[in-house]
Formats: sequence, C-alpha cells, structure tokens
Amino acid sequence: MTAAITPADFDALMGACGPWAPAPRLAVAVSGGADSLALAFLAHEWACAKGGEAVALTVDHGLRQESADEAHRAGEWLQAVGMRHHILKWQGPHPKTRIQEAARIARYDLLTRWCRANNVMYLLLAHHCDDQAETYLMRKERGSGPAGLAAMRAVTPPPGGGFRWPLLVRPLLPVGKSDLEATLMARGQDWIRDPSNENADYERVRVRQRIKGAPDPDALTAELVQEAKDHACVRDLIDRDLCALYARSLTLSPYGYALVKDARDIPETLGRDFWSRLLRTVGGRAYPPRSDRLETFIGKLGREDFKGATLAGCYIQRAQSGLLVIREAAGIQDDVPLSPELVWDGRFLIRSSLAPGNTDDDRVRRLGEDGVRALMRDWPEARQWSVPAMVRRTLPGVFRNGALQGLPFFGDAPGIPASLKGIQAQFVPLAPLVW
Repeated sequence: MTAAITPADFDALMGACGPWAPAPRLAVAVSGGADSLALAFLAHEWACAKGGEAVALTVDHGLRQESADEAHRAGEWLQAVGMRHHILKWQGPHPKTRIQEAARIARYDLLTRWCRANNVMYLLLAHHCDDQAETYLMRKERGSGPAGLAAMRAVTPPPGGGFRWPLLVRPLLPVGKSDLEATLMARGQDWIRDPSNENADYERVRVRQRIKGAPDPDALTAELVQEAKDHACVRDLIDRDLCALYARSLTLSPYGYALVKDARDIPETLGRDFWSRLLRTVGGRAYPPRSDRLETFIGKLGREDFKGATLAGCYIQRAQSGLLVIREAAGIQDDVPLSPELVWDGRFLIRSSLAPGNTDDDRVRRLGEDGVRALMRDWPEARQWSVPAMVRRTLPGVFRNGALQGLPFFGDAPGIPASLKGIQAQFVPLAPLVW
C-alpha cells in the first residue's frame, strides 16, 4: 500500500544506517527526480531537527540540453525550504562509447570529491527497493555469486581506489518508488522526469519494464528483494568466516603484497571467495577473476609441483614461509604526473605536500627493473631492504626526466630507502579485502 513517508518513518530508516553524530552533516545526491528530491527534503528536515545540516549536490553531466536548466530548477525547489544546493559539472571531453558507465564514474567522483573537500563524511543516495529488485535480477541473469546477488548494501565505501570515505548511505532501500512519489505529492511538490529512464537501450530500463509488465509487479518486486536479502545473509556469513580466516592465515603488507601462510588451511568451502577477494585486492582490480580461471588456479594449488601462476593481474609463487601474492609488474601501466593527490594503479593513494613548482617534471610510475637497479646503485642501504625483489618492481617511484628521484613513504612501514620527504603512499586498493 502506497503511503507518504513521515518524519518518524525516515528517522527509523536513518537509524537503521547509523549510529550518527549528535549534529550530523550530510550530503545528498539529487538529480531532481522524485526519488532523490524526496530524499533531500526528508534528510534536510531530519538533519536540522538534530542540529545538523544536509547539503544537496546535483551533477550536471551535460549529456542533454535540458540538464543545466533541470539542475537549477532542482536547486530552486531545495533552496525554497532552506537547503543549500551545489551544482557539480562534468568537465572535459566525454567518451563516445559506454557513456552511461563513464557518466556514473564521473558522478561518483564529483560527489565524493566535494564531500572530502568539505569534510562531509556521509553521502546519501536515493536507491529504493524497486532499484534493489532490478539490480538483483540483472545480476542473477549474469550468473553472479552470493556477493553480487546480495545486491546493494545500505552503507558502503565509495567506488574506486584510494579512499574509504565519504560513506555511501542508502536509507530508502526498504521503501518503494511509489511511496517517494506520494511523499512529494503530499507536499504539493513537482519533480523532474528524465526521458532516459524510459529508454529501452539500457539494460536496467528493460528489466524495469519486464517487472512492471508482470501480472503482479508489487509481488514480483517483493519476491526479488527477499531473494536479495537471502543472498545478503549468505554473503554476511561468508564475510564473517573470511575475516577470521584472513586474520589467522594471511599477512597483508603496506607495500601491496600478501603472504598466505599455509594454503592447506583454507577450507574448500571458502577457497573461491578467499582467492577471489585476495587477488582483487593485490591486483587493484574492481572485479573478480573469471570463475573458470579461478577454478583452474585453485586446482593447480593443490598439486605438489606447483611453483607459480599468474591470475587477475597477480603473480602467485611459493616461498619458504608460504605463498607470495604479488602485483604482476608487467600489467602496471600507470605513468602519471605527480600531483597533490592521486590514485596509482588502483592500489596506492599517493599524496604530495611538495610545492607545485618543485614537481612540474616529476612523474610516478612503477620502478621496474631499471628503477630497482638505480635504487641499488644510488641508495646502497636498499640492499638491506626486506621487501622481496619481485615486489620492488611493482612499487611506485618518482622519476624526473627518466631518472629515479626516490620512493614515497609507505604508510608506517619501517626501513624504506630513498624516501622522499613530503610524499606518502598508502595501500588502499579498489577492492578492500574485507568490509
């Protein structure tokens, strides 16, 4: 049954995503559509009632002529109730293919950058239970495992490497789209209708139309959401067991490699998840390796003659104390200018406090064989460095006109030779080992 969301309802929804600070500061991603606009009004009232603030952020992708006018119209509606509103524009050239994927990446980048620049820890998103049902059905048809079939979490870190904040919060996952529209209608509030939401060129729109075309769309949506919840329970159990397993059988280095102490201790039931997550973390990958390749690799691990393998951007080799899992050096393509803040190879967040004029010619790229030789030649103390030789080739170095200038500080790791004062690297990969 459709019903407008009351302040008490929303307080309960937010409470399920907490705990929250006494005077919470939030940002809300607002497109101007019914879902995000309703969320913005509710979040504004909720935060103000607690002595905090919710700020609305609208990304103008510039993909439609109307987008700028729509962004300003949404701002006018929000400012009329006293809510601050900022428009973030997607600058620069846009790709000609996979435009929706690129727009999604740009949108999250703009939103999360604003939050970090303004010290806002939480970014609210308006995904609701209809979105959850669509996400689950799309992943089911792609053959996703339990983690994928669990669909969207209520609270997650942002996508991409290098940062774990602002946290993305989806308080409306238990709520239907019709309830959000009813919330606006009860206020006499109009909203923007995006024609792309009816464009059947997009997979999500086709799935949405199929659900709407079912004999009982509401019942089908509830069934799909429940299936996603069931898979979420399985995922959470796997997460719990994996956390315990990683704690006792794995060492993860701030230099971005891992040591598996004894692969025989990994239960067969957790083997695929154990290796899939570990390879994503070390390899700086957003997605897990293909199932068939992962199964082949796990089969090789059990053989006495196993010496090494390459999979998902990683090299796995036997060592005296277990199995080393290392980023494959040949797969590292990042060669970028040194800047105050950058994510390198999907694995390291590199921050520089050096004055810009002193770094105009500096670039960050993998050490490789030449860089390691320069390190050993110019910094003799590097010969005593405990980092395995294969790992050294995969690390970021700072080069000027092709000559190695030195290395960043890697977190709190001790004994780093050739460290450059003012440059730090933190291992924060695209896919964290556990969340």
